[in-house]
Amino acid sequence: MSVLNKFINSSVFLTATSVYDDINLTTLAADGYYQFNGEYRQQLSGILGPLILCEECTAPPIPCGSGVNPPSGGQGLYNLDFVAGESAADVGAVLIHFNPASVPDGIRVLYDGVYYNALSSPTDGRIQSTSGIANSFTLVGVDNNCVPTLPNTREYNYFDGFSNNTWNPGTPSPQNITLNVGDDQYGGSSEYNTLVIPKPNALPSNIKVEVLGPCGSTAWAIIVECPDALPSFTSSSNQSTSTDCATADQTHYFANNYNATNTIPVVNNWVFSDSNGTNVLSNGNYVMSDNNVITVTSGVIDSIVACTSAPTYNSFYLTTSSYLDANDACNINSTVLLYHNGSSILPIVGDTIFQNNSGSTTATWSNYKGMFKTSNGSSTKSLTVNGSGVVQIVNDCASTETFYISQMRSDCSDFCDGSNNYAISLSKDSSDSYSAVAPGTTISGPTLIDGYYAYAETSTDTASGTFRLMNLVSNEVVDVSQCSGSTCSPL
Repeated sequence: MSVLNKFINSSVFLTATSVYDDINLTTLAADGYYQFNGEYRQQLSGILGPLILCEECTAPPIPCGSGVNPPSGGQGLYNLDFVAGESAADVGAVLIHFNPASVPDGIRVLYDGVYYNALSSPTDGRIQSTSGIANSFTLVGVDNNCVPTLPNTREYNYFDGFSNNTWNPGTPSPQNITLNVGDDQYGGSSEYNTLVIPKPNALPSNIKVEVLGPCGSTAWAIIVECPDALPSFTSSSNQSTSTDCATADQTHYFANNYNATNTIPVVNNWVFSDSNGTNVLSNGNYVMSDNNVITVTSGVIDSIVACTSAPTYNSFYLTTSSYLDANDACNINSTVLLYHNGSSILPIVGDTIFQNNSGSTTATWSNYKGMFKTSNGSSTKSLTVNGSGVVQIVNDCASTETFYISQMRSDCSDFCDGSNNYAISLSKDSSDSYSAVAPGTTISGPTLIDGYYAYAETSTDTASGTFRLMNLVSNEVVDVSQCSGSTCSPL
């Protein structure tokens, strides 16, 4: 290999667009391959192409699919070239697992003109240089104070492959390497950290792994898997910051850590929208098919928590108009569908009113409006809300219906067992007639004890009369039933 004085139109070979013969950059150099500090680019028609591997200038590449335990070494720049197949079947994601042992080491991987330096540690999560420089090294391992203060540029002996447990001297050597501010991330010590290299096409097949040992000694191990489609999992679309349960109807993909056997992603796994590992999932929460929520940051899972059920809201109907007087809002047709977050059929003081069943938009109005439990019903209560949609006043409309109730029993089936006869003789006014009593019906007058009551259209008893059974909570009917033999059967 000949060494010539050439000139480029950038301070960095990686970003230059052309090579020139003169310092004034007026005469383009001849087309061909050019190398600087182990980086090769081809100039065609006066334009430099992407970084490539010069296969004639390097040791024979190592086949993918097997682990490599290189010999230990001293301070230096170490290069290993791998081949990942050239056939149509040799596509997918190439997983590279790098173990820096306990000494700080930097790593970068060159494939198809692009440098990759982001890793995921099973223990420490995503690790990547924050320098923002495309060809920077990411330093992992233990910070033992042997790395120089950054930024730092120095010459490193260059080694290209190894044989007989000895590193082969590389060309050119030494090489100037800059460690930038932010390259020293550390973490992932004494464990295999995973890089994902997308290989969507059969060619190119060569992958260049460079490891920088900035300290007095270095020892590390590396495994380069052959390209394959990433395993898939099912999750929801991006839910932003929500942890509410959601439908898992999207197919996504993940990269397992070394020797891991999980069939769905775990914390610190890479996750992608495609099986080649080209596009990481955008930041946010995704609900998996097992109802766990993964939180993704920069393509790696930060945490996993169980999803939470979204709150449910009860529907009811409101009058169209509002009224200054509470009673004026009574006995008015209720047609406007709204929702509330309370536990009763109709809202009570302190409940919040919403325009939609997701609870995202509150409903507000001035003065009183009437309400009823079903559409087109005559309003049996009126209410006011504040500017946040919170109920302030609930007014019971004058009742126009009367029926009779028994004493309270805590067990509905007491009225059906035939062993006791209960009088149904207490007259009560209600918003509904006997036959219309349903969940949401309110009983006027003093507050009754919560529990079960027999009720009838006329004064009677459970031994001889026709009656039904209702469950009251705060004078509101929550369910209605009748005796079926010795048990209660819901109506």
